[in-house]
Amino acid sequence: MQTPQLWSSVVVDARLWNKCDVSAAALLDLLQFSLERGGEHHLNLEVYVVVQHHNAIFQLLSQHARRWKTAIIWGKDVDHGLRACRGNLHRLEKLSLAGKWKAVDVFQHAPRLREMTYRGAEDGLPIMPWKQIT
Repeated sequence: MQTPQLWSSVVVDARLWNKCDVSAAALLDLLQFSLERGGEHHLNLEVYVVVQHHNAIFQLLSQHARRWKTAIIWGKDVDHGLRACRGNLHRLEKLSLAGKWKAVDVFQHAPRLREMTYRGAEDGLPIMPWKQIT
């Protein structure tokens, strides 16, 4: 349980939180615990957010942005929650986004980002470092 690598993949599906017997506060505590257990090991994220919980979830995840290696993020209007990640995505290599991301520039300064998938309206495409994406 003390091995950071065991905590390197985190899945957060907040779409289910309102249907769960556990409170959102307890689920956030579990997320924080999982992130802390990962230490400085790289982090692979799969995150499905809903408006009700996205600020709290991204506040926690943003504190670990320097560790993100891969990220799959689904949601709407999440740009505000991700602003703290700007300039801290040095390990991010692979990114998949779905939802509304219009004018989001958080990922523009991710020097290792090479692979990107986007699902959404063309006018919602985030600002990306297109020249380095293969």
